[in-house]
Amino acid sequence: MPYAEITVNLGKVTLGEENRKKMTNSCLKRHENSSLVQAVCALLNSGGGVIKAEINDKSYSYRCHGLGQDLETSFQKLLPSGSQKHLDYMQQNHDLLIFVKSWSPDASSLPLKICSLRSNLYQRDVTSAINLCANGALELLREKESRAQRGTPRLHSQDHILNRTIQEEEDIKMCALEFFKKDKLNFKEKLSFTESTHVEFKRFTTKKIVPRIKETLAHYVSAFANTQGGYIIIGVDDKSKEVFGCKKEKVNPDSLKTEIKNCIEKLPTYHFCREKPKVNFTTKILKVYQKEALYGFVCVVQVEPFCCVVFAEDPDSWIMENNIVTRLKVQQWVEMMLDIQSDPSSGFPTINDSAHLMTPALSAPRRPAYLTKVLEHKETLQRHFFSEAVLRSRRTGRLTEGTDTPLFSRHCDIFEKLGWRYWFNERREGPM
Repeated sequence: MPYAEITVNLGKVTLGEENRKKMTNSCLKRHENSSLVQAVCALLNSGGGVIKAEINDKSYSYRCHGLGQDLETSFQKLLPSGSQKHLDYMQQNHDLLIFVKSWSPDASSLPLKICSLRSNLYQRDVTSAINLCANGALELLREKESRAQRGTPRLHSQDHILNRTIQEEEDIKMCALEFFKKDKLNFKEKLSFTESTHVEFKRFTTKKIVPRIKETLAHYVSAFANTQGGYIIIGVDDKSKEVFGCKKEKVNPDSLKTEIKNCIEKLPTYHFCREKPKVNFTTKILKVYQKEALYGFVCVVQVEPFCCVVFAEDPDSWIMENNIVTRLKVQQWVEMMLDIQSDPSSGFPTINDSAHLMTPALSAPRRPAYLTKVLEHKETLQRHFFSEAVLRSRRTGRLTEGTDTPLFSRHCDIFEKLGWRYWFNERREGPM
């Protein structure tokens, strides 16, 4: 039966290290990079296919000029174990064809069902918010899933010793709680605690404070919610621990609280539990005074530990849907990562041990893209390895000189091991 084939046409792309270095339009350069990476990811997750890129520079040669360092770096981020396992390249006149094989995880890693550029699932690691790699995200998902199945209550924070200070985590958390209870602060007042697993200081000197808060807030809320909860304190310098606040002329406290509320409530979540609560947080505005006069405000966001998982945004992972490169939603991504299917009778996710949840884009069987390339150029390859007489004898079934040699048999064995035995299963009549 014929198998569906997917071809993604990217249009014109600038290729080659020197050509890409000379690009003056940085937005176009980033767009080309992201479009190419998204197409590769989508085909990896959809059974493979071919990417066709029209070469912008007519003098370009893949053999001489390569792809370009920024493109290679992006492929390495997408495929840390090496892109050569999944990608093949071929220049055809003024087009570069990239043959993408179906995704298969590295044997030494966890059995990842799909390929992702970024999970956008964060956790707190001492004083940093870490965007978990695919393996780390899978471990967290399994942990949360197992806890929900066991009915284990939400874990409370445990004592950890910071590497850089002698303070214990629990002490810092208690100091942050006392700070949260305050109503006013003094300008350049120095706090008695530092950043930790439970505390993040942010000081924005830009005039556009609200947009900057919205840009970074999702990462920290996701990290705190997925770890043990904590405090995001906006208006305190992370090095000096001094209170500066946001100048009253630059921010409206009520508008800021509304923006924070809208931002957090939009964060995508995935639930393994039946209760499905929302992200629990409290925003408080503290007034900052300088010589008895109101100078500005410090904003504190208290984030509670979350029962399941909170994402900063949808994962950077794509599939082909109706022949269009489509970004996966959190629900799809988690279910594909964990082989979860919904039980129609209960409306509750269930684990499917025998089959991988497949979207319509993934369910259709496809011939691997690299095999398509082989078939398209089989005549050239056949003539390269065998003479006309040998090929004719293979087609007719009658041995001729050279077809009974060990070399001929060895070549046939090699092709059969590679799964290309039907190269030689030509009809007995008709031209080669």
